[in-house]
Amino acid sequence: MEENDLYFSVAINKNELISLSVSDPVLLAIGVILFIPALVLFKAKSIVDFIEKRRKSKVINISNALECKYIDELTEGLTKEHLKNELINEHFYLSTGISVEKELREAILKAYNDAKGKLSFTHYRRALRYLSFLRCEKGDLSLKVKLTSSDKYANWLATGYGWVLVILGIILLIWTILYAVTIGNILVVILSLSMGLFLIIFGFVMISQTLPFSSAMKIKTKLEEQKEKQIEVVEP
Repeated sequence: MEENDLYFSVAINKNELISLSVSDPVLLAIGVILFIPALVLFKAKSIVDFIEKRRKSKVINISNALECKYIDELTEGLTKEHLKNELINEHFYLSTGISVEKELREAILKAYNDAKGKLSFTHYRRALRYLSFLRCEKGDLSLKVKLTSSDKYANWLATGYGWVLVILGIILLIWTILYAVTIGNILVVILSLSMGLFLIIFGFVMISQTLPFSSAMKIKTKLEEQKEKQIEVVEP
């Protein structure tokens, strides 16, 4: 037994003590698996605050650039027009969390206003991968939701697979807790508990991947309702 190794003593009963070495590769792997997600969750707010500060700093820099009277002398106003669009985009991101090009941004705003705010910008942000815009004959922009059959199958598969993992993880945790004393090996107990937690977390991660699809479906339903109302108004 090396002097540099760190050991924990865990009491199983009055007559038996099991010593565990932290240098054990299995325990080290378990520690890494549990430590990394905990560190990410602990630092999540700091990361978000840092990104938001960078965005606000960019807004200030663009605003200062727009106040410069020499900025458009060589570009005939194009630079200032670009900076205005960038400033609007940054303000839109800070207020909604959505960063898109001008046309898609206007289409999203139109859909949001037509829905009278019944769908929050959270749904538009989640469903961004499924959103595009169409330009009507009059030049107006309208939002389009594109959902393919493969998207639907992937959504069903992720939902089913995610819930299976969650249920298996819960079963494994319950089994480990009920039979921990019977197992008699603390290493196996820790490994089993870690595996159960991992299955539950990974299952919910899989389920969370279906949120963009669900939001896209809500947006599509709302757009179809608005279209039907417009048709009813046009008809005599």
